[in-house]
Amino acid sequence: MACPTPSSAFEDTSRTTRGNVEGTLPFLHEALRSGLAVTAVCKWYHRRAIQTLRLLLPEAPFFHAVTWEPIYDGVKVTRSDWFKSAAGAEHVLREWQSIPQRLANGTLREVKFVDGAWR
Repeated sequence: MACPTPSSAFEDTSRTTRGNVEGTLPFLHEALRSGLAVTAVCKWYHRRAIQTLRLLLPEAPFFHAVTWEPIYDGVKVTRSDWFKSAAGAEHVLREWQSIPQRLANGTLREVKFVDGAWR
């Protein structure tokens, strides 16, 4: 039997990525105190989720990400052909175009992928 993740309760009530992270912070802090690694689950192009996690959980020495490929208008949006779908391209480009401004205004924090983990 699969156990629901703490974030699953917030997915239904939160309207933003930040809200999802904020809602799970007590669980994330508990995981860190217990010596557990933190893993984010997000769309493959949703770097903003990783950057939000880094912003709101700066004490985490590192964390992992498990990504998935969303489907828009019945088309799976993958790393290799996201631009072939108008809806996929719209989502990916909007996501990536928002990052520089949000880094500049402090609502995201830059991350680096080092030794198989986000830091």
